[in-house]
Amino acid sequence: MHGVPRNLPVQFFVGMTLTEFRPRMNVIQFCFSSPPADNPRSLEVHVEGDWRLASEDGATLAMCEGDPQQEEVYRLIESFVGQQVVAAAVDAPCSFTFTFATGITMTVFDNSESFESFSIPQFSIYV
Repeated sequence: MHGVPRNLPVQFFVGMTLTEFRPRMNVIQFCFSSPPADNPRSLEVHVEGDWRLASEDGATLAMCEGDPQQEEVYRLIESFVGQQVVAAAVDAPCSFTFTFATGITMTVFDNSESFESFSIPQFSIYV
């Protein structure tokens, strides 16, 4: 599928916490969990395409493709592991964005007609 769908279920991530990230060859996996008292569940976003981290004022902190294989980006991500997603939005057909409690935003883009940009495996979504 090409293009971020308007009905991408990003609202399920609101209230969840980024618990870890896993760099893999050509992909970075972001893992989220809900608190045990809230009917615990886990969701993941696997990103192979472009993604951006921005500060609360919108300044770009990192612009990457898949696994950036850069220690400074890993340290930046580690700084908000444990943070809750407080908002999520879809900008179809281009991207979706998570806003964390710290104000940092993570935007995932679909900018490839030929290759997978991201997936949410638990919902069988591959874009």
